Amino acid sequence: FQDSTGNTLDNNTIHWIHVYSIMFYNTNYSVVYNTNAKGTHGDFIKVLNTYSGYNNITNFTGDLAEFCVFLSGGLGHNRVLNLNCNNATELTGASGVRIMAASWGTENGSYLENLTINNSRNGIFYSGREGVINGNVTVYNFTILNSLNDGLAFWDPYGTSNGANSGLFINGVINNSGGNDVDSQTSNNNNNTLLNVTFNQSKASITAGVVYVKWFLEVNVTDQNSVAINNANVSAFDKTLTQVFTELTAPNGYITTKNLTEYLQNSSGRFLFTNYTVNASASGYSNGTAQLNLTTNSKITVILKNPPKWSSNSTNGTVAGTFIQHSVNWTDE
Repeated sequence: FQDSTGNTLDNNTIHWIHVYSIMFYNTNYSVVYNTNAKGTHGDFIKVLNTYSGYNNITNFTGDLAEFCVFLSGGLGHNRVLNLNCNNATELTGASGVRIMAASWGTENGSYLENLTINNSRNGIFYSGREGVINGNVTVYNFTILNSLNDGLAFWDPYGTSNGANSGLFINGVINNSGGNDVDSQTSNNNNNTLLNVTFNQSKASITAGVVYVKWFLEVNVTDQNSVAINNANVSAFDKTLTQVFTELTAPNGYITTKNLTEYLQNSSGRFLFTNYTVNASASGYSNGTAQLNLTTNSKITVILKNPPKWSSNSTNGTVAGTFIQHSVNWTDE
């Protein structure tokens, strides 16, 4: 499809095409549903050039290609949903998914969800080119297994002045990569985030750029009888005592789920943000606090106790003709 808009392809079976199975060139607002493809020396689906964007690729299974999906549109905002890609190994730089910026624009705003990529040279290759930095791409729910080279790569084959920035990768598993599970060779000014992504942290190579490793945190505030406390003020501080959030609890005692950083890694090494201190307070209760070493998704409960109640009782008496008042004070926790 070239210089067109609004195309629809549904229920496609594509076998042994030499170069591109489906190509959107300067094409937008088009959809490809329910595709089964096998065998190509090029790309199964390619989105390319200045006016390509806002396309939707849903329910795609591909086996044996250079790239199952190659996104490099100038308008961005492409969507890929439910991709099963195997054996993207045909050429040296092959990948299950490649998301690339170039002189005609970036993949800004593109969204990919439910990806399974197995036995490819690289799992996901997120990059820039020709002095253009890619940015603001989200990948949600993904599994990358048995990559021959790298599982997840942030870099630019044409130099680190370009590369990939502001990529958000959520709910993922990267395992058994022949090279690195995570490889960053992008510009030092670029950063990408892994949120709830499990990978071998000893197989992360960050020679340029910054990678943030983050996890979800749930916080619940109750009294000592496990009754939820509404409107409790919850605040958290990282290891440097920098406040990372403050919020009031809902009637169920919870705040909204937070994303907190375990560490960032760059070419100089790994820099920890954990341990965290979580404080809670509410009217009519003593303050509470909890400590958290954040290395995975976590849930903590901060318990606020009822404040001490002071009571007293006194009696009068006379000793050797001298009036004496006896007073007893106690607390009731």
